Amino acid sequence: VTTIGDGAFFVCSGLKSVIIPNSVTTIGDYAFAWCDGLKSITCYAITPPKCWINVFNDERWNIGNVFGTINVYVPASALEDYQNARGWKNLQILPITEDVKNSYYCASSSFAFIYRCKIGDIYYNLNTKEKTAEVTSETGDWRAKSYTGSVVIPETVTYNGITYSVTTIGERAFVLCDGLKSVTIPNSVTTIGDLAFGGCSGLTSATIGKSVTIIGNEAFASCSDLPSITCYAITPPKCGVNVFGSIESSFFTGSSIKVYIPASAVEDYQNADGWEDLQILPITGEVKNSH
Repeated sequence: VTTIGDGAFFVCSGLKSVIIPNSVTTIGDYAFAWCDGLKSITCYAITPPKCWINVFNDERWNIGNVFGTINVYVPASALEDYQNARGWKNLQILPITEDVKNSYYCASSSFAFIYRCKIGDIYYNLNTKEKTAEVTSETGDWRAKSYTGSVVIPETVTYNGITYSVTTIGERAFVLCDGLKSVTIPNSVTTIGDLAFGGCSGLTSATIGKSVTIIGNEAFASCSDLPSITCYAITPPKCGVNVFGSIESSFFTGSSIKVYIPASAVEDYQNADGWEDLQILPITGEVKNSH
């Protein structure tokens, strides 16, 4: 694409984000005018595309998108050119970072997500309507192996000035991360997805917050070095299939894992599906201090 025509996205009030490739040279009259929800444009063109009349704003009435409210991410080497270019200079011009490259929007009138957004050392899918975050991997699949060492997941994250509650560990978020040593899941998380930590053969410690209610299929399967889990949930989380077993066979059944839980919940865990074959023990001061 080299040209975005006149009024191409005129009055697309639900539009949240736009990515423009480096081949675009011209943007026509009113192309993005009255896109009242538009907050972010990523433009990979080194030379600022030529902007015609009122591309981002209807200046006749001073309505539509108000100048300065849109973040425009451009190649770092072109920052000054955009800041001085007609049609661009009144917008907030910012350099493209790795966070911007790895994230993208999927929007409709009822929801909007930012996918694979890196905040700190962790990747998230952000639900901009519900203000919730799901932990994911760099590529969203098992090939990523995004995490190593000790990972402490925060209860909240902030992106573009908006705070999101971390509520989910997504499917395959840490799968096959054999360099992962320990993970701490906060009290804000309610769901651990299928295969979330499957095949993390180097994992030696996992701490699960008190709000988790669901642990998906094979979430900790084939974590062959995992000696213990500390889970602060009073009610045993509902377990999917083979949560602590093996992805491929029965060589590791999970029966050797010690699960430390609140003392008042020991009997409930001992009788709960998915937990009954594990070694259920009460959390003591010594266990608390070791995490």
